[in-house]
Amino acid sequence: MIGIVIIGHGAFASALKSSVELIAGKQPKIADISFEPHDSTEDLEKKLKDVVAGLEPVTGILFFTDLVGGTPFKVSALLSREMEQTGVVAGANLPMILEALFEREHLTISRAVEKAIQAGKEGIKPFPDPPCVPIV
Repeated sequence: MIGIVIIGHGAFASALKSSVELIAGKQPKIADISFEPHDSTEDLEKKLKDVVAGLEPVTGILFFTDLVGGTPFKVSALLSREMEQTGVVAGANLPMILEALFEREHLTISRAVEKAIQAGKEGIKPFPDPPCVPIV
């Protein structure tokens, strides 16, 4: 089973994990990490390493971060280079995490990343579809 780590600024990760559990129930091998204003990059790296160690044994780790280029993304990306069987996906949303969660026992990391990104994109829709054009 692939372990899932959600990591982001402030309460992003804990709120996303809470939403996942509201929809799918309590799940094994999933963790959240909050990057708080008082945390240094080193603090975040330690938190991340501790969480990953706590998820073992897993077949791999999939990191979901809030945005590309932010500290949670950078720390996850650097740590993933030190590990085997990891993937990092930035721009995390609820549809992509649910997709990865439901498929993680049957997929490789690379395929889980592909399916998560696809579900994330498909989960973004305007309302109404197509959007209304205001009459001027």
